[in-house]
Amino acid sequence: NMMCLGNIEFLASNFSSSLEWFDDALRLLKKREEYEIAVAKCLHRKAVSHDKLGEYENSIECFGQVLRLGRKIWGTEHVELSNVLNSVGNVHRNRGEMKRALKCYEESLRIRLKAKCKLSIANTKNNIGALFMSIDRIDRARLYYAESLRIKTEILGPDHIEIARTLYNMGQLLSASMQFKNSLRFFSEALQIFKRNVGESHGELASCLCSIGTAYDEMSEDELAFSYFNQALDAVGGQSNINEVRASSLHNIGIILAKKNDIENASKAFREALELKASSHESIDLSDTQYCLANVLRLMGSIDEAIELHQEALYTRTKYLGPDHADVANSMFGLAQALVERNEHNDAISLLDECIEIQKMIHGEKSDSVADAVFLLGVVLRDVGRLAESLQRLKAALEVKSSLFGNDHSEIADISFKIAIVLCEMGKYDEAKRYNLESLRLQSAQVCKDDDEIATTLLNLGIVEQRL
Repeated sequence: NMMCLGNIEFLASNFSSSLEWFDDALRLLKKREEYEIAVAKCLHRKAVSHDKLGEYENSIECFGQVLRLGRKIWGTEHVELSNVLNSVGNVHRNRGEMKRALKCYEESLRIRLKAKCKLSIANTKNNIGALFMSIDRIDRARLYYAESLRIKTEILGPDHIEIARTLYNMGQLLSASMQFKNSLRFFSEALQIFKRNVGESHGELASCLCSIGTAYDEMSEDELAFSYFNQALDAVGGQSNINEVRASSLHNIGIILAKKNDIENASKAFREALELKASSHESIDLSDTQYCLANVLRLMGSIDEAIELHQEALYTRTKYLGPDHADVANSMFGLAQALVERNEHNDAISLLDECIEIQKMIHGEKSDSVADAVFLLGVVLRDVGRLAESLQRLKAALEVKSSLFGNDHSEIADISFKIAIVLCEMGKYDEAKRYNLESLRLQSAQVCKDDDEIATTLLNLGIVEQRL
């Protein structure tokens, strides 16, 4: 009865409750040697529960007991042992231990191929495909996913939920390859099968809707993306066991609202997502929302909270991604922006110097991200009176932006204006006039003119003329 109750909680994704029932069952079962098979199965469910809760060390420990007991009961070639090995592979994959995971999957696949368990073979190939996708071995991932889909379709038919799951995985694979339009075909097909199997409110359906939204977001189809993210929230409904999908949808809604300059509602979406993610074991995912919320808070004037969140995100990203990752550089840039708002210029300069080196290493010297950081560094250097260094950085940013976007891009106007101010402060009025006029020309040519910016440029131009 305890095992049955544990299984019910397990199937309902209430893993903490399932662990309590399994522990109670094990205390009784271990007293009776004739129940070794029941003990092994109970330990297996307990190990998977720990995995689902992110308690990987406990999961590995449990699986070690299952494997020792399983080899004693079933031998080394039994299908039950392949199930355990497949599950152990999942834990290692979740921990990022890909070589160990692959070894477990391949041993599981060997046993299943020998036993000719076709559906189990398809499931393990699906897992191997997921592993290769996570390490960017896209071609190998595609092969395993395609073979898994072929076997599942042959055995289960085209409308089974397992078909939807593999189609969804193939959509994710194409998204990872930046083939967003092609990914939508797989996601859309998976979505229809999910709906036929689970209805309009289910975690997997919500995940699929969220992935469709992400694909549209990457294609700059903001309205469609916004619609699918909201549909994902509706599909989650009041289910408390799929907070991950709810948090992801809210995070993405926040991004689109921020693009629309709806800063207040973006901050609400990010806060709600952050609250849901706080109980997750996925620290990197948490740091993404901290970073986005910090950027929005800076725009709202909540500088102290923005700095705190940026610092937390930077610490986490450095710890888990390493010091030379692009996301670490992005966090440095965001934190530097907030520190400037609090007049902590020297700390901002140090961060920007480090950020620029990382960006150059990743993207090359002539990239947009490097130009953004160099431009901000130029502005901050001017604020602390280091005018010659400021001018050098601003002109370097202008050169890169012009080479990337042409001389008539809107960003050229802002950089030219900042250069003109520095030149004016250095007493180089003829050159300052030239940059002011260029800035004015570009500002006046913009479709959505900013009268305040034009007025400021005219004022600065008047000052230059007066000095001349």
